[in-house]
Amino acid sequence: MKRKNAFESRRRSTWLSICRRRKVDVFLFTKPQDIGYLAGFTGTENGGAYLLLSERWSMLIPGNFYREQAAEECAGLEIYSGDDVSYAAVMEILKGRNIGKIGIQPEAVTLSEKALMRKAFSRKKLVEIDRVTRSSRISKDTGEIASVRKAVAIARRAFEELVARGASGLEGRSEKDIAMEMEYRLREHGADKSSFDTIVASGPNTSRCHHFPTERKVCLGEPLLID
Repeated sequence: MKRKNAFESRRRSTWLSICRRRKVDVFLFTKPQDIGYLAGFTGTENGGAYLLLSERWSMLIPGNFYREQAAEECAGLEIYSGDDVSYAAVMEILKGRNIGKIGIQPEAVTLSEKALMRKAFSRKKLVEIDRVTRSSRISKDTGEIASVRKAVAIARRAFEELVARGASGLEGRSEKDIAMEMEYRLREHGADKSSFDTIVASGPNTSRCHHFPTERKVCLGEPLLID
């Protein structure tokens, strides 16, 4: 119940932020990170999903393969059960509702997607409102703070184990090998996944802050970057 209320609170806060900036009847979220933040749905990046948010109702449109997952993760949120994620599905949901203006996320929509939207929502006015969740996401709730602390603890423990043997445990090993061990230890201690691919750079490669690990082996006396 506590988790359900947290997402409901986020949706209310976001809707108020939308209303303060522009007048729309419903807002269409297509950005995976925002859908996860507002609905608690974790399948957005793989299966695709849209979220419709209005003053009185909200509905998640998940990919066909993620319906059961969405029902489990998004308690209290109406789940669309028709066809797969599409603008046609959005229009079906809006049919019979008094909707004239649809808010969209310009930072998450390409020009070609916008053209498809205009075609699908031909009788509706599209209103662009960027970064609509920014103000609410800046302030972390207790659940988010707890998650950050847990993630930091997992990362610290994994890193300390990785370097526990000092130089002797790293010398002669490839960057890829060290990166794989780090990722294994993260998951071993409870991480779902890394925020980004682990960076391990040795010697001259340390000048590249976004280096992709290679087969280059770590040599004694040279710098080693692990992120």
